[in-house]
Amino acid sequence: MEITTVFRNSPTSEIHPRQKFTHDGKFIAIWGSKGRSDGQFYYPYGIAFDSNSNAYVVDVGNNRIQIFTSNGKFIAKWGSKGSGDGQFNSPRGIAFDSNSNAYVADTFNNRIQKFTFDGKFIAKWGSYGKVEGQFYWPMDIAADDNGNVYVVDSFNYRIQNFRWSVYC
Repeated sequence: MEITTVFRNSPTSEIHPRQKFTHDGKFIAIWGSKGRSDGQFYYPYGIAFDSNSNAYVVDVGNNRIQIFTSNGKFIAKWGSKGSGDGQFNSPRGIAFDSNSNAYVADTFNNRIQKFTFDGKFIAKWGSYGKVEGQFYWPMDIAADDNGNVYVVDSFNYRIQNFRWSVYC
C-alpha cells in the first residue's frame, strides 16, 4: 500500500512537489516543480484519484487541473483562467463521483463545476451569496456513492450538501 502526502497549504509558493511514501513511511518518489509548463505547478492545492489511480491535481495559480499517472507522469490538463464554462478563478478542491465525473470547487468564481473524467464541461451551479446554493469561497469538495456532493463553503462557515442529480 502506498500513501501519498500532499501539501495543501504551502506557506511559500516555492514548495510545490508531490511526495509519495509507503504505509510504513518509506519515501517512494517526488514529482513536480514550480512553473507554468505541463507537469509543473504554481500553488497546487487539491488532489483526487480516479478509478485508474490517476492523480488529478488542482493547480490554483495556473487555473487548471493536471492529470498524472500514480508515478507522476504527466497525462493531460484542462482549464484556464476566467469565468466561462470550464474556466477557473483560483480553484481549490476536486472530487469524483461513482460515475467518474469530476467536481471542482471553483473558489473565486463561487461555484462548483462538473466535468467528465477527461475535462469536458457538464454543468455548474452556485454564485456569490449566503443563501442555500450560494457560496463564499468554496474551498473543498467531496462526493459519495449515493449521489451527494459536499462543499466546504469556507467564508459562510458551513458545509453544504447537494444531490448532484438535482443540480446537474
